[in-house]
Amino acid sequence: MPLASTGPFSMALPDSGWGFMGKLEQELSADGRVIGILRYGEGFDDSSLYDQQATVHVLLYDPPSPSHIQHDVVGLGFTWAKAGQNRIRSEYNAELFYRLPIFPHVDATVSYQSVFRPAFTKDIDQASVFTLRLRTSFRYALEMSNDGEMMMFFRIARLSQRLATR
Repeated sequence: MPLASTGPFSMALPDSGWGFMGKLEQELSADGRVIGILRYGEGFDDSSLYDQQATVHVLLYDPPSPSHIQHDVVGLGFTWAKAGQNRIRSEYNAELFYRLPIFPHVDATVSYQSVFRPAFTKDIDQASVFTLRLRTSFRYALEMSNDGEMMMFFRIARLSQRLATR
């Protein structure tokens, strides 16, 4: 079993196992700026850090701000995670984040998470986590000759198609 870390938060996962995750994303406003996201997943055979996890997020694209930055997002989320067999307890977390574009195809996200009852220790009941994340999207295109008539596009992006066409 590979070790993910050491110390009070050490965790080991087996080399095999399985699970599933489902996601529902829905526009909640007529203009498409407010998005609701529900996620649920389960891991079996102790294959993940959590046996079950459910998340709810509400996102507001292009929020009102004095700077009038386009394509920025503010979000609020809540997560419940049921700890696996070798973990101590289930945990909850609330997150508030702000994401803004800093370069074409590169976004920065600043976030605050409050983790209640961390699953890997009974020594603390609440932990605060501040993060700065960078996110990128790219488009890869491979075009073969007309004889092969094969064109493949691969796009990784988390912005909705609606925002991409604005």
